Amino acid sequence: MHRAVSAPFTSFRRWASIVLLALANAGCGIGFLYNNLDRLVRWEIDGVLDMTEAQSAYFEAEFAVLWHWHRTQELPRYADDLDRWADRIGSAAMSPHIDELFVAVEGWWLRMEAKGTPVAAEFLHRLDDRQVEALAEALDESNADWEKQEKGKPVGESRKAWRKDFEAILKRFTGPLTQEQRALIADAAERYQPERELWADYRRRWQRDLFALLQRRERAEEFAAGFERLVKAQKSYYGEPFARIEAANEALVKMTLAEVLGRAPPGQQDRLRDTLNDRADELRALSAAGK
Repeated sequence: MHRAVSAPFTSFRRWASIVLLALANAGCGIGFLYNNLDRLVRWEIDGVLDMTEAQSAYFEAEFAVLWHWHRTQELPRYADDLDRWADRIGSAAMSPHIDELFVAVEGWWLRMEAKGTPVAAEFLHRLDDRQVEALAEALDESNADWEKQEKGKPVGESRKAWRKDFEAILKRFTGPLTQEQRALIADAAERYQPERELWADYRRRWQRDLFALLQRRERAEEFAAGFERLVKAQKSYYGEPFARIEAANEALVKMTLAEVLGRAPPGQQDRLRDTLNDRADELRALSAAGK
């Protein structure tokens, strides 16, 4: 539930990280996970809400439509993006291609958000007071879980965690990193600025207005319009400190990727290229299976 219903509550960069990590870990498991996506999402929702029979029927019907759209329309786009980026591996200047990758992944999320927002609005409109309270409790727990990863901890500990995460994700695409690449990542980690407390605060501000809107959910059309405005206005809730730090950390990730991949030896480049092409082929096969 934390991920399924609260998807619009997150910035695309969080989902970009999840998507890329899933692609890196996918292997033969990507088909199994995708083909069971309806069950996985349903388990998430059932972990928080006891849906009524009517709500359950609505979810299953609408999710099936979204799922078919995503499988047949979006997966081929993802595959094309991955193949296009694979062709950039080994280029003399990596920075423009890293920017291209981020733009492509943001496009994945924005299209999914636009398609899913009306469904999410209708689902939320159908909740009763008890379910709204359960949703609030779940989101409070999710915010606290995210916040505690850095709250009260020394900056050095957060930077060490950033370095470990960066290396772990990258190695799933490239294989072992060279000593020079690891040194570049370690140096970049010293410029990471802890942001998770600020991100949790942003979520809480946004969610306060969401739950204020939920108190007026009896008028479906007005609620849907208000929810759509709220989703589109997420960045306006950032606040200056979070907006500044989040932008700096994103720039740090891009710069570090460009530097590290710009120093990739030929074998590493081949593995990265093969990984991206293999994932693209898997996505096309999944798409074709749904037609």
